[in-house]
Amino acid sequence: GRIDLSVGLSGTPFKPLLNGSLTIDRAKMVLRPFGMYLRDVTARAHFNADSLVIDNISATTENQGKVEIKRGEILLERFIPSKMYFLITTREAPIRNIPFIEANVDARIEINGTVNHPKISGDVKVNTALITMPFAPAEEPPPPEGEPKPMDLDLAITGPQGIWLRNADADIELKIDNLNVRMQQNLLFLSGRLETIRGTYKALDRQ
Repeated sequence: GRIDLSVGLSGTPFKPLLNGSLTIDRAKMVLRPFGMYLRDVTARAHFNADSLVIDNISATTENQGKVEIKRGEILLERFIPSKMYFLITTREAPIRNIPFIEANVDARIEINGTVNHPKISGDVKVNTALITMPFAPAEEPPPPEGEPKPMDLDLAITGPQGIWLRNADADIELKIDNLNVRMQQNLLFLSGRLETIRGTYKALDRQ
C-alpha cells in the first residue's frame, strides 16, 4: 500500500526518541496469530518517544468481514519492536491458526505481550465454525519444524448454531453456551458447556 511517514529523531544511539506521524492507505496486511488476511487497510499512527501509537486501523477481510484496531501501541527498543498492545474488534472475520479450529466470528480481542510471545484474550461470538479435533489421536503428532513459537490464548466463546465437530467418529452441529479456549506453551485446553443440535456419532461401528 501507500505509506506516508514524517518522523523526527533525537536522543542517543542507545535510547533514540521519535516524534512524528505515520499513515497507511490501500494496504494489505496479515494478522499472524489468527491467520487473517486483510485488504483495504487504512491506518493512522504517531510516534511518542520510544513507541509507535496506533490511533486507528480499519480493514476488510477476504470474505467482506470487517476488522478495526481501535487503539494500540508498539514499544520500540533501538527501533526494533518489542512489547505491544492492541484492542481489536471484528465482524464476520475468519479465524485460523488455532489448532483443529477454523471459524468466522464477531469478536473483541486484546493482544499484548511481546512480538515473539503474544498473549491473546477476549470475547468471541462464533457465526460458523469447523472443529476437527479427534477424540483419541491414534499417535502423537510430529513435532513442529524449527523452534516453537509460543503464544498464550484465553478466549470466552459463545455461538448459537453453525458450529460443526467433524472427525472420524462424529459429524455433529453444536451450540456453545460458554466455552473457554486456552493455550499455554503451545498446549490447547478447552472447558465449558456445549449442546448438540443434530448430527451423528459412531460407536462400535454403529451410528
